[in-house]
Amino acid sequence: MTDRDPVSVLLPTVEWNTACDQMAAQLAPDDELFIICDTKQDPVASHEPPDGVQILIAGEPEGCSGKANALAHGMTEASHNRFVWTDDDFERSMDWLDRLVAAGETHGPATAIPFFTGRGWWRLFEPWYGALFTLMFYLQLGNADDIAWGGGVVFTRSELTVPVSQFVKELREVLSDDYLLTER
Repeated sequence: MTDRDPVSVLLPTVEWNTACDQMAAQLAPDDELFIICDTKQDPVASHEPPDGVQILIAGEPEGCSGKANALAHGMTEASHNRFVWTDDDFERSMDWLDRLVAAGETHGPATAIPFFTGRGWWRLFEPWYGALFTLMFYLQLGNADDIAWGGGVVFTRSELTVPVSQFVKELREVLSDDYLLTER
């Protein structure tokens, strides 16, 4: 672990999975990891979490997506200045959290560039897609360099353009948390 300020990590999911284990293993001593589900009936709700991890029940979403509702609930529970939002559908290296937080400390709000691989014939073209997106980010083409991807994003309270309470209210009214975060 690097020497850094503590972070509040928000991970919406309905079941304990590899992503939960990976994030729990990467926590610094003062970090907090919130695994956020919708209801007590979700399988993760009854899981016994390791130290530093809390399971939160957000309740059924009303007027927003389940993920946006979970993130809104997690934002209200978070105690640290720096947030990390992440998804449960990809593998992380052991230094993923420290690297993402370091990028946020150095550059301001930062996002991980998603790169998924498949098993079909199209797998031959996936390296080209990765190179294309990397080039777009590097050259800042279009809006590619200014999009938040909720699968891996870091930001602080003060980097939002509205107070956290207003942002939470807005999260409870949207389908796309990524779009809202990009706007804020």
